[in-house]
Amino acid sequence: MKKEKNETKPKGYTTISQEKYDKLMKEYKPDGYSWKYFFSEKGNGILFCTSRSTHAAYLINTTEKEAVQLIDDNGRMVAFTLEDVDPKVIEMDVDSCNAENLIARYRFYVYDFRGGQAQVDWTVMPDGRYFADEDGYGAEECAELTATGIIDIHGVMIKPFTVISCSKRKK
Repeated sequence: MKKEKNETKPKGYTTISQEKYDKLMKEYKPDGYSWKYFFSEKGNGILFCTSRSTHAAYLINTTEKEAVQLIDDNGRMVAFTLEDVDPKVIEMDVDSCNAENLIARYRFYVYDFRGGQAQVDWTVMPDGRYFADEDGYGAEECAELTATGIIDIHGVMIKPFTVISCSKRKK
């Protein structure tokens, strides 16, 4: 008996419209270059697509001809819930509350799929030097916090985001 795809998808999970999928695929070039998006092939017929002008990120399943928006234009993770984030990540995010608010405005990266699963890294808060200009002014005294999780080819969280690195706060 064939399993319904929606049985494994989290609350609030939705694929993007066929029209949006078609627009993304019109932008796709095998070399990954597009004026609007950057595409990278991740195996298993999956493309990871990020916008060049906003924070939007998509997981495109070319085999099933569907795509899931992982992050919206403003940097909010829309494919995940707080249940997908280990409480320790939220506890350690004292500088930004990005973990609590599911904000991914810094690095968010999906690695290659193996066996239908891929590691996802999320920089919850960058090191304070991120905010500095070329002369070093504007840096903040905050710790870098990066979390990792595992998703399947539909963007469903298999292993919640857990802390993989946290730099020390400057005193």
